[in-house]
Amino acid sequence: MFAALLALFVLIEPQVLDPVATARALRQDDARIGALRALGRVPAADHGRFTESEVPTTLTDLAGDPKLSFADRVGAIRLLAHLRVHRASTLLAQLTASVTTTEETALAREAARALVRLGRGALLLPALHSPDPELRALSIESPTTAEPVCPAVADPWPLVRKAAARSLGRFEGQACVEAALTKAMGDPDSGVLGAAIIAAGQARVASLESPLRALVADSARPMPHREDALVSLSQLGEFETARRCLSTHLEKGGVASLAAAAVSALGLSDSPADLLRLRRALLSEAVGVQMRAAALLVERRDEASLPALKELHARSGARERESIAELISRLEVRSLPEDGAPIPSDDPAQDDD
Repeated sequence: MFAALLALFVLIEPQVLDPVATARALRQDDARIGALRALGRVPAADHGRFTESEVPTTLTDLAGDPKLSFADRVGAIRLLAHLRVHRASTLLAQLTASVTTTEETALAREAARALVRLGRGALLLPALHSPDPELRALSIESPTTAEPVCPAVADPWPLVRKAAARSLGRFEGQACVEAALTKAMGDPDSGVLGAAIIAAGQARVASLESPLRALVADSARPMPHREDALVSLSQLGEFETARRCLSTHLEKGGVASLAAAAVSALGLSDSPADLLRLRRALLSEAVGVQMRAAALLVERRDEASLPALKELHARSGARERESIAELISRLEVRSLPEDGAPIPSDDPAQDDD
């Protein structure tokens, strides 16, 4: 009987699944895998039918049952996150505490990812000291202060150091952040360095301005690092490096991806002169630079750039024309008066003066 039920659950459409029948199938060994797969296809808009049934309790029981197969427990854990079953958070946190065997470690990692998806990362704080590096890396997203994160930039595992550097961007002005990010900026691992470059701008670590400028200027560095360093400098209020990069590109044909990053950096500036630079960037021969500048000008509702955008549209290829036309349309719509606002007259005779 349940073999047939298994086949039914594999093929059935999620919108016609019955929560009561699904909960019953989850408790049957030969129907469980089909029910798990069917639940995984349930769209978010339909979650309520299942979260208000016995399904969450059943999934929680499955996730915590050591007698079940590893695959069934993993499936249950993932579905607890998929269905947003917050009341399973305590069990999930308990599962992250045991990493004695390979299977326990794998389940602990699944439980930790589920907690992060559920927004309950604070329950992972004890895992900061886990012997498993992946658990340590996942737990680093949870602290609300920098103090427990800063020491992790010295972790022996690059995975953990990268997570720590990335997380430190959330803690502007906190005591240990400057020293920790300075250390991470010298990390030999490219991923750690990349995370530190971004975090330096996010956390507004002014003392790293000089190392960031050096990164931008070093042609031996990976291009993504140089690009991110430009944006971080702009977050520190240093726009001159981006101005030089864009100017060099427009005058001499400098590296297009670096020029596009310079455009992004200048997009953070309030200077009217930098707004003019964004308009000039539309004259670049590099599509990436043109499109980045066009998107920023529309985002800033710069109506004065409409003629230049229309000119860019006229000279661009078919693929780019479609995107530029959409940007122009957005800017023109934004420039219309709001409902109820008076529409200016083009007839001088209608002016009050």
